Amino acid sequence: MKHLIDLTFKDEHPSQVLDSVLYTLNAPSKLIRYQLVHTLCDDLGVCETHANLFGLALECVHAYSLIHDDLPCMDDDTMRRDQPTNHLIYGEATALLAGDALLTKAFDLIANSGYNDHVKIELIKLLASKSGVSGMILGQQLDMEFESKEISIEDYVKMSALKTGQLFAAALMGAAIIAHDESRLSNYQALGENLGVGFQIQDDCLEVLSDANSIGKSLSDANNNKKTCVNLIGIDASRAYLNDLYEDIEQQFTHLGLKGLKTYELVESLKNRQK
Repeated sequence: MKHLIDLTFKDEHPSQVLDSVLYTLNAPSKLIRYQLVHTLCDDLGVCETHANLFGLALECVHAYSLIHDDLPCMDDDTMRRDQPTNHLIYGEATALLAGDALLTKAFDLIANSGYNDHVKIELIKLLASKSGVSGMILGQQLDMEFESKEISIEDYVKMSALKTGQLFAAALMGAAIIAHDESRLSNYQALGENLGVGFQIQDDCLEVLSDANSIGKSLSDANNNKKTCVNLIGIDASRAYLNDLYEDIEQQFTHLGLKGLKTYELVESLKNRQK
């Protein structure tokens, strides 16, 4: 994706905030949201180039959320994607602006893309909804609020479906919009939310079973009193919950007629990830 990033930002005015943007956007990443757009577009018969700009737009939103999450006023993290967090290199103010710039760039990418007007409007609406005050941002707010209160596993699942699941859902729903498969958007949303919850549970387990160097980010959940699946129900029950969740996900792929195709293979590869 680096070539696509270089092309996208080549005409921007050189500045420290641009350096800050590219520092996080070019850092080592799994690019899962980008990959989900690509694989589902391919599974639905759409050529790769149609997936590029919306995939990058999602990665811009994700990168912005990570920069802001890591700030001292939120999680105060020191390592992300195998490198020091953005604000430790560029300062808090520039990191804040870099996050703002990435969010803005996501919508600029869609607005100036080659998608037809209907697709542009639907993608902009989708991204605004899934990343906004009732989507990812609500999940982040709940994550902070839950630090100081007792919660249930149901509360945790709701938070994860918002904080992590909404951008996964946006990836799948966006690919469906690009491929004109809009009659099944609710199915793709449910699948994306389940993938997000599963991804978050895996992160929680890795924080317990791995070290910071292995997973490429700070182990800050315990220090911040974060509610994790592991500290709510224990490591063994968390793994059992994850296995049940992946069985549900497999059934969703079967229902969509996508089992065995590229998106399914991508999700299968995530089941045993170590970072």
